[in-house]
Amino acid sequence: QVSSSSNYHASSGLLAAYESIENKIGSKLRVIWGARIESYQQSINVYTPTFLNDFEDPLYVINQAGVRTNFDLLPSINIVYSPVPSINFRAAYANTVIRPELKDIAAFVRYDLLTFSLNQGNKFLKSSSIRNYDLKFEWFPSAGEIISFSAFYKQIFDPIEYARGMAGTDYERFRTPVNAGDAYVKGLEAELRKKIDFVTVLPWLSHLTVFGNASLLRSKVERKEINNDYFSFVGEHT
Repeated sequence: QVSSSSNYHASSGLLAAYESIENKIGSKLRVIWGARIESYQQSINVYTPTFLNDFEDPLYVINQAGVRTNFDLLPSINIVYSPVPSINFRAAYANTVIRPELKDIAAFVRYDLLTFSLNQGNKFLKSSSIRNYDLKFEWFPSAGEIISFSAFYKQIFDPIEYARGMAGTDYERFRTPVNAGDAYVKGLEAELRKKIDFVTVLPWLSHLTVFGNASLLRSKVERKEINNDYFSFVGEHT
């Protein structure tokens, strides 16, 4: 007989409702605010099929089965001040969420050809919640053009990372996703989209647009004690 536990059936479903309201305060200030409510369900069934002789149907042994549902309230607000029609100053806040992939919660071992390691899902993995803060300056020189500069900061709670087993142990080549210590990402971003119609000696350039953006980022993940059979902690890193 032949058996393997590297099998799973899984599904996910999302129900969501969203409401957004825009309020004008005078002629230059707008406030766009709202919220999204989500009900997200994941189901997983890890099983071992055992194939018998004589081409009989396999026997299925359930190793892990479960369903979990998460409810999330995700508010947002965006304040826009426009001193002139072609310029915007924006300040925004929003809550978002990152959910684990189905393979990351399926508790069976699989070989990863990219990292040359054994990976196993973690059925206790939680979703990551994020608080997003943004400031942005926008200038629209003409239709289809923009020059913008922005700064952002993201607080990430329970970020999901793959951790490797402790060096010198049997689990050194073993990786599993865990909820690491709280983290942040902050940075600056610039964006440019400009037509080339100002070069009058070459009229055909008026049909071309130059665009691009650049970002400067910094991130940090705090140390977190794990203390399970495979890891003692997830270290701080940037």
